[in-house]
Amino acid sequence: MNPMTSWNPTPEGSSELQELLREHLGLAMELLELSRREEKEMSGDRAELLRETSSARNVLLPRLKESLDKLRKHRIDWQNLTSTQRKHPPEVAALLRQTQDCIMRVLLLDRQNEKELLRLGFDPGLGARGECGPKAHYVADLYRRQNKS
Repeated sequence: MNPMTSWNPTPEGSSELQELLREHLGLAMELLELSRREEKEMSGDRAELLRETSSARNVLLPRLKESLDKLRKHRIDWQNLTSTQRKHPPEVAALLRQTQDCIMRVLLLDRQNEKELLRLGFDPGLGARGECGPKAHYVADLYRRQNKS
């Protein structure tokens, strides 16, 4: 075990890792919910609601970074375990899979939302900073031209 980290493959260390993974999964689920809300808000002229969603995301991102930092401290030790040791307790592997699945859903939905924002004439880059608003953007014009064809 790496002496620089605090995690150990004992039941106590395992429960600490499980708790960190549950917390991280909760944050990923919050991000997924925000992405779903953003998707619904794009079905009309709702720039103010998009700004609120963006602000909520900006509040959540530092918490997500903090959670990732905590998990990184345990990752090296986890990777140094044998495959047999990693199987016990099975909850850790299950939490890892759930978190990865949730994050993949967030990424896919976020990508779709960004495309839709561009199509609507919003600049997703500005939206991430909470300043989302209609922009005369060349990508939005490109979408409009393609739809006319």
